[in-house]
Amino acid sequence: MGDLLDLARVAADAERLRWRLRVRRMVVRAGLIGGGFVFLCAALAMAHVGALAFLGPLVGAGWAAAIVGGADIAIALVLGVAAARLGPGANERGAIAVREMVVGEMVGRTRVLRQLLVLVAALRR
Repeated sequence: MGDLLDLARVAADAERLRWRLRVRRMVVRAGLIGGGFVFLCAALAMAHVGALAFLGPLVGAGWAAAIVGGADIAIALVLGVAAARLGPGANERGAIAVREMVVGEMVGRTRVLRQLLVLVAALRR
């Protein structure tokens, strides 16, 4: 029975580690998204004014706005793809594997314990 409690503790520790790593990944993802949003806002506010002032006389106001807008969209897409592709790391996958292995072991041991209890109850009759 002590082994079962030890396995339960290991499974709980692995799950706690997995959640801590998952929260860390979500914070990084939120930071990337936030950084992308801040950059997009800054680009819209600052680069447009400077780029339109520079490009307007060269290519005309319409083309200058299209060029600046396309560059902003490209940068926002790169940051969005980076945030979307950020998946679980090796440590998080390892914690999941440990948890699954330990839970499987626990299920196997409790099944044997239940069968033993049924056998003892049958022998008492």
